[in-house]
Amino acid sequence: MNRKCLIFALVFGVALLAPSTFCQFWYGVEGPVPLKIDSSKVTIKFDDGFSYNQVLQPIGRIVEVVQDDHLIDDFLACSLSTGADYDAFLDSLDIVTGIYLAEPYYLSENDFPMLVGEGFCAAFEENVSQQEVDSINTVYKVVIDREMIGMLNVFVIRNTDSSGYRIVELANIYHNLSQTRYAHPDFSAAIEKHEYKLYDYYHEYQLHTKKVIGSFNEVSVWDFARVDSSITVAVVDQGVAPHEDLPEERLVAGWDFGTESA
Repeated sequence: MNRKCLIFALVFGVALLAPSTFCQFWYGVEGPVPLKIDSSKVTIKFDDGFSYNQVLQPIGRIVEVVQDDHLIDDFLACSLSTGADYDAFLDSLDIVTGIYLAEPYYLSENDFPMLVGEGFCAAFEENVSQQEVDSINTVYKVVIDREMIGMLNVFVIRNTDSSGYRIVELANIYHNLSQTRYAHPDFSAAIEKHEYKLYDYYHEYQLHTKKVIGSFNEVSVWDFARVDSSITVAVVDQGVAPHEDLPEERLVAGWDFGTESA
């Protein structure tokens, strides 16, 4: 792998390559955020038409595929029989026929899974042209997956098997480019669903409230509140998409509060 994290030293005129290490941090709002690695697992995505039995079963170090709710982008998590020489082993997977991408099993400082997929988010300066963005992506052999709706020059960029980089490393490289405002990996997050029922004995006396989901959804909240649709509801999030409860005509352009002033 071509790694920005490799350290080269010249000793007596001979170039010596230091042992490779993964970039074990990503750039958050307040600076570098440490990452740990669980060397007993690895995450892998196969090329189209290949499966675990075809590719990984013959590799003795890989024990089995493990169930994991944090996986994204069709990656699989596999347990390993040993964590020794983890970096070299992951590099060896890159040349195995049928493996598209291999990534470390990242953890947060409190040991919560922080798994990555194919993508990372990069916000380019507003004066950077599309042609320049494409040129940078060509250098690192990555491609644009999509542009964030309502956010100028903010893209989700997808890694490829020819880039020679892993996602966290790519995000860190892009973060430090003079043409970008920030870049960060697209970490997965498991959603825990809980079902509960809450009965409000005083609901009939609360005339200022109304349930607008389910069987009570006869009118919109704008209609119920007797206001027109000029009132805008702001949601601080990575973004929203049209839905049956949130039709496209209700959506307006977003705003990047991380870098823009109101």
